[in-house]
Amino acid sequence: MTTFSLILRVYKNQTIAFIATLLVIPHYALIRYALTQVQDMGGYFWFVLTLYAVWRWWERKQSPWLYLGSIAVAFGMLTKESGSMGALFAGMLFLFDKVPAKEKVVYFTKFSIFPLLVLFVNQMRGHDLQFNSFDLLKYSWTYYGAENYTFIRWLGVNTTTYNVIWVAFFIGLYYFIKNFKQLSREIKLFQLAIIPSSLTYFIWPVFIARTVVISAWFILPMAAYGLYAICQRYPRAHSAAVGYVLVAICTPYLLQGALGYVHVFSIIDNCHIKPSCIWQTFYKKRMTL
Repeated sequence: MTTFSLILRVYKNQTIAFIATLLVIPHYALIRYALTQVQDMGGYFWFVLTLYAVWRWWERKQSPWLYLGSIAVAFGMLTKESGSMGALFAGMLFLFDKVPAKEKVVYFTKFSIFPLLVLFVNQMRGHDLQFNSFDLLKYSWTYYGAENYTFIRWLGVNTTTYNVIWVAFFIGLYYFIKNFKQLSREIKLFQLAIIPSSLTYFIWPVFIARTVVISAWFILPMAAYGLYAICQRYPRAHSAAVGYVLVAICTPYLLQGALGYVHVFSIIDNCHIKPSCIWQTFYKKRMTL
């Protein structure tokens, strides 16, 4: 509901908001990792709540919404790293807001209160327990980065995470650029302001769907806009669009169940793009599924 309300307030269009939400809720990466308890869904809840609260603040500059966004970031920091990444979205809204620099400093100060308090308490507690999150990140980069931080794995994870949705995304991106001057300021601001948060998965040393999916709130609204634009231009395409959405939802589950295809790009990378090695490794892994 938070995603639906957010996209509705941005695009002012129930169809686009509904399609985007329909693509988010049953998304393969969210469901798969949530059910196996290696994806903390609480992190993404706080992330989306931050987006919504800060956007509501931006609409009318009501301080309670800004404080809610601040609290959401603070709780997100306690839940999962992804839960705090909405702070970048807030920062972009502060940056693009047409107010004097002094007012932007006031916004930033109000928004920073709760996250800074959590950082301070965590730092003190971490010192007592001899634990440092930054040291853990450095260790992860040293141990996992060299093998996993490659272009092929990045391409593979993004391909398998969004699958056929990429078609609608690029259609949406085309119409976004084509109609840029006609689009409302809200749409342009949201899609541009969400980009930094969407790219934060590059911080982690491993490309994996459960971190890459933070970009869903940039990609899926754009994909929904693309489908809507096609249906507006070609009214007879409505049935095809409905079918496309169903295919987009089901395809990752079907392909993974039949082929275990999320491993394909890792195999390609490990085999250095050698066809015989790729086929043999993929076949052996498929037999063990």
